[in-house]
Amino acid sequence: NGCTHCTGCDDCTGCSHCRDCTRCHKCAYCRECHRCLGSSYLVRSTDCVDCTYCYGCVGLIKKEFHILNVRYPRKEYFELTAKLDEDLTRASRRHR
Repeated sequence: NGCTHCTGCDDCTGCSHCRDCTRCHKCAYCRECHRCLGSSYLVRSTDCVDCTYCYGCVGLIKKEFHILNVRYPRKEYFELTAKLDEDLTRASRRHR
């Protein structure tokens, strides 16, 4: 599969530093993504191609700094995604 430093991934090829992804190809630093291609720093995204810094997005091509398919300024993107990660972590702890 040619992946390096990935954990919990399934059916991925050519990826590096990804976690819990499925069927991704040539992606880096992605988390919980599905069927993404040539992208980096995606979180919980599906079917994105050549994207960077997208969170919860579906079907984007050559986009960056998107949350739920909406474009945000770089600084606001990082503020919002930090808050989202914090809220999701807190919610998952409550449901254990």
